[in-house]
Amino acid sequence: MAAIVQTFSGDNALSLANEEFVRKMQWGSDWRRLRIAINHSGQFVGNFSNEFYYIGLCQGTTNTFKGTTDEWVGFWVGTAGGTWSYTAGPPAGVTQGGSNGKWGYKIGATLTQAGATSVNNYIGKTNRDFWFVDIEQTPTGYAVGRRTPSSVPAVDTFGRQFEFYSNQSENSGSAFAMTTNRLLDSVSIYWTYATVPLEISEILVVRYA
Repeated sequence: MAAIVQTFSGDNALSLANEEFVRKMQWGSDWRRLRIAINHSGQFVGNFSNEFYYIGLCQGTTNTFKGTTDEWVGFWVGTAGGTWSYTAGPPAGVTQGGSNGKWGYKIGATLTQAGATSVNNYIGKTNRDFWFVDIEQTPTGYAVGRRTPSSVPAVDTFGRQFEFYSNQSENSGSAFAMTTNRLLDSVSIYWTYATVPLEISEILVVRYA
């Protein structure tokens, strides 16, 4: 079961160890374009392989990504045999390079990859790091993109980082066609690694349209 931890003094975080967090959005499925922002870290101690990190939207809070989902759209990092490489830093953390950042959709038990990217997939250990995932409805399906802060001037809080990026377009991803009922109404975050939990201190979702 997901727990609340405090690795950094005064900073409570949601801990996911082969677990999925799902929360229905206040506007439900009434959206056309939105951005999911996650502030996260993990107490990594070395390399690990065959683990995945999924961020997206699903239909409802019952049949979600981890099981047989009615519908899920989003971004993920990881590939069979792929290694998350640890560096002692500073700052310490893990990353999975290459083209192991992917976007696509899942219906039932079938996950379909629509594209891949080599964006920076770093997750910090001694500091919180953040990712943004953009999802937009298109006439024939969805468009998904990922943004990281790697080439942007530093800002000192997650809130200011989110404010800085709030009007930025995504820097990776593309549109893909799929049969959809347009009922994606819940945020879904799934970290598969049970040995070292992913710690999430903040999740923000902004609806642009």
